[in-house]
Parts: sequence; structure tokens; C-alpha cells
Amino acid sequence: MTRDIYPIEPGAPHPLGAVPDEYGVNFSIVSQHATGVELLLFAKHDDPEPFQTIPLDPLWHRTFHCWHVYVRGLRPGIAYAYRFDGPQEAHGRGDRFNRHKVVLDPYAKAITTMLWSRTEASGPASPPWNCCRSLPSMSTVPLP
Repeated sequence: MTRDIYPIEPGAPHPLGAVPDEYGVNFSIVSQHATGVELLLFAKHDDPEPFQTIPLDPLWHRTFHCWHVYVRGLRPGIAYAYRFDGPQEAHGRGDRFNRHKVVLDPYAKAITTMLWSRTEASGPASPPWNCCRSLPSMSTVPLP
């Protein structure tokens, strides 16, 4: 399925999660030690690959420990997930970032596990076709 590539803006750090409004969806997630974040957008909850991957620039899409982006024109009904990059300091601070793992949004209103396999997810990488996906709220929040 071919999808339009949606334009992005810096977005807002709060509220956390995926929050739709009349013009698009604001995504915000917290990670203090991440050095890079990607937002993966899936047209449907069971699509094997994202139709758009949005790398977040720390200069434009980070406020303190919140990584955020606003996707203009995006409507509720898509599925999404994240990838994080950062330090591998399992014996120091305990950070275990793996940019090959696809992860859920802990602030998501719903998730889908339709394509997920515990065995494959336990490996060193979790490709997009085998990951849980987050689903944004279906209701919009009016703009102030």
C-alpha cells in the first residue's frame, strides 16, 4: 500500500504519548539517555513494514528528556512504534539501547500483538514485521 509521506514539525513535549488533534498527531516519549529516536508509522496494525520512518533530530525534537514530533495531516487509525539508539552500559548505568529493536510507546492507549512472536522478539533485533505496535487514541483533542 502506497501512502503519502507526511510533513513533520517539532511538536510538543507534553502530553506524553500519541495525541491527535484536528490537524495531525503529536508524538512524545521520554528517554533521558537516548542519543537517537526514530518513529515508525504503519498504515495498518498488521502491515509488515512502516510506510514512513521519521528520525528525530535532537536539536528540533527534544526538550529536556522528552523526544517529540508533530505529524501534520496524520489521522487516528495508524499504528506506530519507536527505535532508540544510545549507550550500551549494561554494567554502568544499566543502559541497554539497541537501535535494531522496535519498541512500544509506554503511553499508548492500545497495542496490537498480531504479528509478534516472543521467540523472535527475544533475539538481538526485532524487525518491523515482527513487533508489537502502539495505537493512538481515536478521539481528537481540541486545540486551545
